[in-house]
Amino acid sequence: MLSANKFFEEVSYKEMVSSLAEVMVSNFEDFAADQARFKETLSWLEQTLPEGTAPSVEKLVNAIDQQIGSTILFSYFLGLKANWDHFIDPIGRTFLDVDTEVYLREDMARLLPDYQNAQRTQEQFYASLTPAQQERYEDITSYI
Repeated sequence: MLSANKFFEEVSYKEMVSSLAEVMVSNFEDFAADQARFKETLSWLEQTLPEGTAPSVEKLVNAIDQQIGSTILFSYFLGLKANWDHFIDPIGRTFLDVDTEVYLREDMARLLPDYQNAQRTQEQFYASLTPAQQERYEDITSYI
């Protein structure tokens, strides 16, 4: 088993997202179809984009992995904090009285630098697409 320090040294965003996708495929029957459309659209974009398009499809995929991975890390640390809070005050179960999204501060993940950098890359990529390519981009956003 990896220690926390070793985990963060050895596990990349790409590996985290890949592991998450495996879990999603095995637990949600619709996810495999979304994943297939996502991969098909990426392949189609690679074939139809002019050479030298910036950012590239590879950079887009890296940005998606970075965005999802940073959210996973943020959730990981929030889980540790929740466990610590419960350890310190096992009777103070205030998280049961609060909406899950408020308690987990999911909106805060969108303020993290890695998340924002990834979002900018995705927006730049989308802006470089033709209208026909933008229509197909929905397959990417539904996967994310």
